[in-house]
Amino acid sequence: MIKTKTVPRFASILLASCIALGVSTPVNAAEKITVWSWDVAAEALMNAATSYNAQQTDVTVAALDKGYSPVYDQLTAGCAAGGINLPDVVSIENGEAERYLQQFPDCFVDLKQFGVEKIRDKFPVYKWVELESEGGIYGVPWDSGQVVTFYRRDILKDAGIDPAQLATWDGYIAAGKQLLKATDGKVKMAVTNYTQGLNWFGPMAQQNDCSIFAQEGDQTVIRINQPGCVQALDKLKQITDSGIIMPGGWDDHLKALKTSTAATSIYGAWFEGSLRGALPEQKGQWGIVKMPAHQAGGIRAANLGGSSLFIPITAKNPAAAYKFIEYAMANQSAQIEMLKSSGLVPSLLSATKDKYISSGQPYWGDQAIWKLILETTDQIKAIKTTRYGAEATDIVIAIQSAFIEGKYANAQEALDKAAKQIKNATGLPMQK
Repeated sequence: MIKTKTVPRFASILLASCIALGVSTPVNAAEKITVWSWDVAAEALMNAATSYNAQQTDVTVAALDKGYSPVYDQLTAGCAAGGINLPDVVSIENGEAERYLQQFPDCFVDLKQFGVEKIRDKFPVYKWVELESEGGIYGVPWDSGQVVTFYRRDILKDAGIDPAQLATWDGYIAAGKQLLKATDGKVKMAVTNYTQGLNWFGPMAQQNDCSIFAQEGDQTVIRINQPGCVQALDKLKQITDSGIIMPGGWDDHLKALKTSTAATSIYGAWFEGSLRGALPEQKGQWGIVKMPAHQAGGIRAANLGGSSLFIPITAKNPAAAYKFIEYAMANQSAQIEMLKSSGLVPSLLSATKDKYISSGQPYWGDQAIWKLILETTDQIKAIKTTRYGAEATDIVIAIQSAFIEGKYANAQEALDKAAKQIKNATGLPMQK
């Protein structure tokens, strides 16, 4: 059974005592609110901080690009030491959020004291699942990774393939075979890391409302071997066996797209910025459709990636930190600006009403891609990760690779094995 460490409860006890005694946390004009993030997310927060600072003089918000690994390394070390050397606000990926909340239950501020429940309906349900623990709400949703199919208009057209054929996974396979025939096998449908990750299996299972873990009342259970996941793994093997995709990592993926040896990419919507930035010469040649469904008329939505903002327990002024978070995350104009400048796809539901969302995007042949992408948001099923997510994911990746290589008779047998291994590693029960 995997053991986890908890941090001293002094900080949370002190905060609770202050609240009980009626001690408030007034905004102090001399204070600076520090925010940690990385890459384009940090740039987006810097811009939001500049706008926020121009609108009020109570505090000064400073967003810093600390780098991806340093943020997590320092966050882990800081939480383990009781919250020392941490910022006032930090961004955490949703896939990591629940692990931190369960491993370090006293490291973050419960935002209910600041009225976070008032903005709950502004975001989709699936974004809140990983931000809650023991009745508290510890983060505010930021960006999402709505999964869609990016496709090369010109390549599919030359092969006589209508993008409408990509509406189901069976249609996607048929289109791939048609593409191989039209290009003498030189162009595949996609590159994916199915030997190293779950970037396809995860969303395919989520479409079926299935994932590694589920919540039944107060109990976390293992559900990786349930029918929805079995169907997803079986379909993934059908895709790989058809020969229409090839294995590869991030660099292989971009190289194949650049050399026109891959015609599609099924990824989170944040990939839009990566693709556009890496392939400026292909402007006008790309389009987007919703991801394939398991059956005609089925769910064509899932999520891959995204993050949220949290307040460490040792924040100098959590009330002021929360005000900035609410300004940056629950503000339609701020979210649209992040989308425009950094390609961060908003979780904020009202963003769909902004005229920019319905406007054609030049790189994408004037297609209103954001409207299509955000239309899928309310169809995304909520999934649970738990603090065992990393270990469980490694187990499933190994089983997935072995199944694709033909080492199991069927998907059910493979995922039954995965479920047993996860049970042995975590001590959690399997869903009945």
